[in-house]
Amino acid sequence: MPKRRNSSEEPVVAKGANEDILIFRALVDAMNEGFGVVDRDSCFTYVNRHFHEMLGYTQSEMVGRALTDFVDAGNRETLLENVRMRTTGGSSQYELEWLTKDGRNIPTIVSGAPLFDEEDKHIGSYAVITDISRIREAEDERRKSEEKYRLLAENSLQGLTIIQGDKYVYVNPAFGRMVGYSPIEILEMPGRVAWNIIHEEDQSYLLELADRRRRGEEIEMPYRYRLVHSNGDVKYVEAFSSRVEYEGRDALQVLIIDITERHLAETELRESEERLRRLIDTSPDAITVSDIEGNFTMASLRTAAIHGYDSPEEMLGMSAFELFHEDEQEKAAENLRLVLSDGSVRNVETILKRKDGTSFPAELSVSLVSDAEGAPAALIGVTHDITERKRREIQLIESQAMLKLVMNTIPSYVFWKNTESEYIGCNQNFAIVSGVGTPDKIVGKTDYDLLWSKEEAARFQQDDREILKSDIPVYRRVEKQIQADGIYRWIEISKVPLHDAEGASIGILGTYEDITERVKAEESIRKSEERYRMLAERSLQGITIITDDGFVYVNKAYADIVGRGVEELMKMTLEKVESLYHPVDLEELKRIRGTRRPDTSRPPRHEYRLLRPDGSVRWVEAFSSGIDYEGGIAMQTVALDITERRKAEKEVQTAKDRALLYLDLMCHDLRNQMQVILNSATLLRSATDDTVRNNFLEVIRRSVQRASRLIGEVQETEQLLTVPLVEKRLDTALRSCTQAIEGRSDTEFESLIGVDDARVMADEFLELLLSNILINAVEHNKDAEIKKVWVTLESAADHYVVSIADNGPGLSRTRKEELFDMARRFGGVGLHQASQIAEKYGGRIEVEDRVDGKPIEGAKFKVWIPRAIPSSPE
Repeated sequence: MPKRRNSSEEPVVAKGANEDILIFRALVDAMNEGFGVVDRDSCFTYVNRHFHEMLGYTQSEMVGRALTDFVDAGNRETLLENVRMRTTGGSSQYELEWLTKDGRNIPTIVSGAPLFDEEDKHIGSYAVITDISRIREAEDERRKSEEKYRLLAENSLQGLTIIQGDKYVYVNPAFGRMVGYSPIEILEMPGRVAWNIIHEEDQSYLLELADRRRRGEEIEMPYRYRLVHSNGDVKYVEAFSSRVEYEGRDALQVLIIDITERHLAETELRESEERLRRLIDTSPDAITVSDIEGNFTMASLRTAAIHGYDSPEEMLGMSAFELFHEDEQEKAAENLRLVLSDGSVRNVETILKRKDGTSFPAELSVSLVSDAEGAPAALIGVTHDITERKRREIQLIESQAMLKLVMNTIPSYVFWKNTESEYIGCNQNFAIVSGVGTPDKIVGKTDYDLLWSKEEAARFQQDDREILKSDIPVYRRVEKQIQADGIYRWIEISKVPLHDAEGASIGILGTYEDITERVKAEESIRKSEERYRMLAERSLQGITIITDDGFVYVNKAYADIVGRGVEELMKMTLEKVESLYHPVDLEELKRIRGTRRPDTSRPPRHEYRLLRPDGSVRWVEAFSSGIDYEGGIAMQTVALDITERRKAEKEVQTAKDRALLYLDLMCHDLRNQMQVILNSATLLRSATDDTVRNNFLEVIRRSVQRASRLIGEVQETEQLLTVPLVEKRLDTALRSCTQAIEGRSDTEFESLIGVDDARVMADEFLELLLSNILINAVEHNKDAEIKKVWVTLESAADHYVVSIADNGPGLSRTRKEELFDMARRFGGVGLHQASQIAEKYGGRIEVEDRVDGKPIEGAKFKVWIPRAIPSSPE
């Protein structure tokens, strides 16, 4: 364990040197960062004011004590590992939590470096200590904010409650809407009143679940119960619950999904299944359901009747192959293979057997039913006893009535009329829906004689007259038609004029299909689209759909991001839409939109900037993909505002960069000046001549001034990130900086500022940026016989370029690459400050040869700064 040193043991130095060192210590003590020096035994020999105040000690309470006295056990090994690095000359930057006098932990970034004496022996180390408590707090707050956003986004459409005891302690708005109360009303309800939100018949069930939960039993999720709306309506819900800790107390969190519509649909489905069963049992055809091996799992009454069995139950478990005639067994097996491979066989004629062994002809259709995963699950068979049909077919063939049979067996509805709109024939389907029963009973009737209303009959005959007059057919027209059962059905009808051998009109042939189910399906799709639109409108993320004509859809969240109204955005042309994007990002976004294709894969992620009418910029993270839209291709984009997230990330990175800059300053510039001071002080002690002594004192004074100026330069940009950007004139700033530096140097300046009113978004550090580069140009051509600096300002599409060149010795290619490297900082404090300022403005700095390919003829620094984007008129 290192010994505590007596803080009074100070080195003896000459009086003048001691004063200068005190000045230097005062400068270090004024730093906004903590600073400490330890000896080779890791005991503090110096701490600045910021450091000892950070830990709540006085300076005398820390000096002489070991480093390890100020960290807890969890941080001790990290500290010792880095201290050991100093003995071998290693510098490092690491995170460490210091222990304050009152027992708190302070998170910091420690940037440490070794100290050596004149004989290059390790004598200790020093470090810059940066307090990152606020950064940690900001990160914690950001994580909390993101978690809150995620919770809201994922649960905004479902009810969420937290219950402690018999009271709600949290409910979200979705739950309030389910039960017809505001969240505040629910939270203020006494336990008994709040309990009445649960349907009285389900309260005992929920109490039972609560008892099981207390006994540690697992509750099957989800579970169902009913809620009672404030208006008395009953809501069916599914719930998922879990134990949570809420504000330090045990609580029950419940996620509630309104399934009222689904429950009603399930009830309707059960009733529909019952109706279907009755329909199956009253069907003239035999209907069966079997497994994929052909074993019956259901048979209709008609199935049992045509095969001579007493009941359908007697047939359950039988193989369907038992019902086929021996001569048809091989064909039946082949048909089963076809069903399993193709999905169905239709209207296959075969010979079946009855229970007593007799046979009869039948027509069989079999369809394959798949489960939710697409695997074969069951076979549905429809058997029609065609004994009578076979007999009639022979009669029809013999009486040349095949056409009539065909007309009566096709699934379409067919009729034909004469030129007086009198029916002269129809097929069986049409006879049934028209109410006449059979085709022979429709002959000679008009539409007024059928079950249509007078208005429908008049419309039908008007259609007939127009078709006969124009001799132009009508195809696939959709309209409503009342059926014999009194129910309206949707039909798709076609009517064509009939002609005799000479081409004269002799009547009209009409045919139509029942498309009721198709219309219902289309209506279902429309409702589904409406639900999707509702979800998009309520989304917290911006959603757009854009075509070559502009926006075809924009939700409110996106309108809020760009600071405009939805209606205003929807009226924009594509050119106006493109003005919403930052000019720097526009070409890349055009490229992305130009490559759009409908794609079901994960949409590409990209980040870009959007502009508000006041000129402010919002960063978004966007996912875009091509979609089919009304027969064309459009680009759908989901955008999340990440402006605040980028700002927080930038602040953390900047804090680290500044810590590195301080470390580098200590390791190089200040260390060099300290070495000069120490060497001069040593020589001063042995000097006897007053002139020599004065020379050494002057050297020490200049080194102290140099160190003070370096610290001052760094502190100039201490508030860089907190100063807001405003619109400033770049040309005015460049002229004033050039004139100021030209007036106090012997360098010849040539200025060509070819832009007037060059407006950029900048701050009070704009002049510092320009001055640092101008001073650098002056200082680096001091050895030239005729010193010259060239200054130009040019305008580009979306930015301005300031060029500052000199005729100094220039920079090699390697030197150019290292110039702005934070780890090396060959460019000095001034250039790195300039680089940080330019980066804040959204610009950059590059260096090249003044004369291309001739580095020895001077360097040219080019500063790119984006144009200020004018505010849009309200």
